[in-house]
Amino acid sequence: MASPQERVAAWCLNQVGYVAASSKQNTYAVYMDSLGFYNGPKNGYDWCDVFADCAYVKCFGKANALAMTYQVEGGGGAGCWISAAWYRNNGAWSSKPGLGRQIFFGTVGDEYHTGIVVGYTSTTVTTVEGNTGYNYGYSGGAVMQQTYSLNDSRIAGYGVPNWALVETEDEMTEADLKKIRAIVQEEVAKTPVKVWSYRNTKYENVDAYRILRDVRDAIVGKPEGKPADTSAAKTNRIQTIIDGVNNAVSLIKQYIKQI
Repeated sequence: MASPQERVAAWCLNQVGYVAASSKQNTYAVYMDSLGFYNGPKNGYDWCDVFADCAYVKCFGKANALAMTYQVEGGGGAGCWISAAWYRNNGAWSSKPGLGRQIFFGTVGDEYHTGIVVGYTSTTVTTVEGNTGYNYGYSGGAVMQQTYSLNDSRIAGYGVPNWALVETEDEMTEADLKKIRAIVQEEVAKTPVKVWSYRNTKYENVDAYRILRDVRDAIVGKPEGKPADTSAAKTNRIQTIIDGVNNAVSLIKQYIKQI
């Protein structure tokens, strides 16, 4: 399961390539304005900090995003220097990068640009930033991935979100898996699933395990080493499997809720 930091980095990387309108109208500000996140509409203005806040909102929700970046609802957090000050005032400021941290550029107390750290080494830091790329011809700004030296004089520091508010859930234990298997065996497997049989041209009751065996046989071959089915009837057989799986999945979901 991905950590909170990994989720933020992945979301940011997925946004790379987005280009705003020449008027700086952008999808992130539209979304954040719809939530009433700031002290007024921000669409059409510089939007680097809006992009960073949006990353936390998209990954963890509005309430968590506000709390973990030490902001208040309806505040002025769309301004880089304001966001940076909130981190510092709450003891959440660092001179070192970290995955998912908010990087600020400028000087301490006069930050003018920001982004999210998506990677770093002993000598470099890689970011994803909104409202950048003007030197590349993006008149309204774009979302771009950038890499800097750790000693770059433009880097003022890093805001450290309160990750404890969105800790990764514990990984599933072997005991949990055994419990799931027991539920599937005792409940799903014994529950008839009605699927269409192309061979017999009628609906027939089958159990979930037969469906899963059919999936295995059709895709990877039978256990005794026979090759996967490549006959002309394969298409119909696969459709039967798909129908059965769709029904079996709904049953599995129903019984998993009992855990």
